[in-house]
Order: sequence, then structure tokens, then C-alpha cells
Amino acid sequence: MKQILFFIVCISLIPAAFADVNIPDANAQLLQAAEDGNLAAVQIALANGAEVNTKTSDGITALMAAAWGGNAEIVKLLLEKGADINADSNGITALMAAAMRDSKEVAKILLEKGADVNAKRTSNDKTILMYALSDGREEIAMMLLENGADVNAKRTSDGETPLMTAAFMRYLEIVKFLLEKGADVNAKSNTGKTALMEAVQGGDTEIIRLLSGKGR
Repeated sequence: MKQILFFIVCISLIPAAFADVNIPDANAQLLQAAEDGNLAAVQIALANGAEVNTKTSDGITALMAAAWGGNAEIVKLLLEKGADINADSNGITALMAAAMRDSKEVAKILLEKGADVNAKRTSNDKTILMYALSDGREEIAMMLLENGADVNAKRTSDGETPLMTAAFMRYLEIVKFLLEKGADVNAKSNTGKTALMEAVQGGDTEIIRLLSGKGR
């Protein structure tokens, strides 16, 4: 359901934007091919002069569409052709799209190429790590942490941190890694909740024991 809402409401992905008379045919073909996951069509569009960083009226690039679809080969090609790895639509980047879709291979490629690991979505100030944790993408969350994700980033709407989310979601290994990376165990949300309180609510006794020994 989250993916459907994201697809329809947040990104309003590419097809409707193709009506833009200001987008040349080759550019429209590139965006469509990237969304469809059609590598050959992407190559043809680029050969026909499509701008690799062309955007729809919603700010979606071919790289974002390819990342959302988990199309690693297209992502590689677009990056080779100079795609802006950190281009965003309302703060949503290609890496964020890959994390939300649990596209591990695409996320790995983007991280290796230097994608901004701490990009935030404009509407709710959630980082890529926060999305990975709340959506249950443990492997991607670990990849983000290994590549410098901010362990103490706070969501402005409620003041939650990655450690609070991981504690509530019962991700023991991620909680351990967050602590190793300097996560503030005493940070409080806007309602005064700590990671330990979230752990109690989540019910994982090992995480509760771990956080109890770290807090003050």
C-alpha cells in the first residue's frame, strides 16, 4: 500500500507528464523507456539526442524512474552518460526511490557512485535511512549506515531518530550498529519518547537490555 500511495500521490510518475509540449520527443522517449525498464529503448533515445537529465513537469528524471523500477543496467548506463545522481523531486532522489523499493543492487550502485546518503524528503524531512527502517529494509539500512548515513538525524514532524525506529521495529543488529556509529541513546522525540521507550513498546528484550545499559 505504501508503494502504491508513493507511486500515485507523491511522485505522480512519468506518463501524465509526457503531455508536456516543451519536452522534445527524444526526451519523452527516454523517460518512458526508463520507466518501462527498456534498456534498448533508453539507448536509442540517448543516441537520438535525448538529454540525460531531462525532467518531467514533476521533476522526475530517467535515473529516478529507473531506480524506482530497480533497473540496474539502465541506472548504470544513465550514470555513465552523466545523469545527475542527486537530482530530486520534492527531495526524493534515485537512492531514496531504490531504498523504498528495496532495490539493493541499484542502491549499491548509487552508493558506490557517491549518491547523497543523507538526502531528505521535502514534505516530511525523512531521510533515506528513516525510510529504509520504517519500511523494513534492513539490508539497505545497513548499507546506508556503512556509507555514512546520519545516525542522529531527526524528523521534524515528531522528532524521531533512526535509533528510535530501529528499537521499535526490533532490529537488534541495526540498533547495535547505530550505537557503534554514535547514535544518541538519550535523544527524545517531540513527545518525550526515547529509544528505550520505543524498545519497550516494540517488546524486544535484548534491545531493551542493551539500551538500558547505555542510557542515563
